[in-house]
Amino acid sequence: MSAHARRLALLMAVVLALVSCGDDTADDDALGDPFETVERALPDEDAPERAAPRWEEILTVSGDGPATEEFPIPEDVLQWRVRYRCDEGQLQMGLDTDADEPLLDAECPDEGEAFSIETGIIELGIEASGPWEATIEQQVDTVHEEPPLEGMDQAEVLATGEFYGVERSGEGTATLYRMPDGELALRFTDFQTVASPDLFVWVSESDEPMTSEDVFEVPHVDLGVVTTTFGTQNYVLPDDVDPEQIGSIVIWCAPLQIAYAAAALQP
Repeated sequence: MSAHARRLALLMAVVLALVSCGDDTADDDALGDPFETVERALPDEDAPERAAPRWEEILTVSGDGPATEEFPIPEDVLQWRVRYRCDEGQLQMGLDTDADEPLLDAECPDEGEAFSIETGIIELGIEASGPWEATIEQQVDTVHEEPPLEGMDQAEVLATGEFYGVERSGEGTATLYRMPDGELALRFTDFQTVASPDLFVWVSESDEPMTSEDVFEVPHVDLGVVTTTFGTQNYVLPDDVDPEQIGSIVIWCAPLQIAYAAAALQP
């Protein structure tokens, strides 16, 4: 099987694996009661440990005429894309291996994205007759290791807790910091939950939620989409969050309205 075929097969497998949290077209009756505790989807010990696919920026470039950009795409990348915007004229981008068919051919003004599964050293040829901007991103499902925030080594630890499964599995540690500038920040270390899209980080007033209902019925602050389902990551909390009101950190699946995992924070 060629490298292209293998990567396409992997992408199809990823799509099929991620419908557990991201498919909002499923039959409502098939979903069952969102507050009924379900059997936890514990990870297969023999399965490779992969995160839910995420996009990482490689570089952003701009110009007002022709250009050539070169960048590496590792073999383990699922795919990569160019997100572009142009103001006037014509914009065309192509690979040195794709001379007969450009990656994109746009009549400006326009904006959009184009995808590729080519790997190695990529030479992106750009033909333009007006101003343009492009961001190149790669999609990966590897472990994400985000470094500590600046000043976190001098920050005060306010609380910490271990992740546990609620409706799905959860592992790792959540630590709440008071940063030197007064901001509150969270850091997940050795974190892992089921690889799914549409997962969000909630700062909850629930002290030790054991069901989705425990989380749903109390106030929370949404910190946004989970950076990665496997690895180390940081989050900065809004200024109006009172650390005394934080009972737990919850990983919430928005489409299914269930709590995947939680960490009860203790001083």
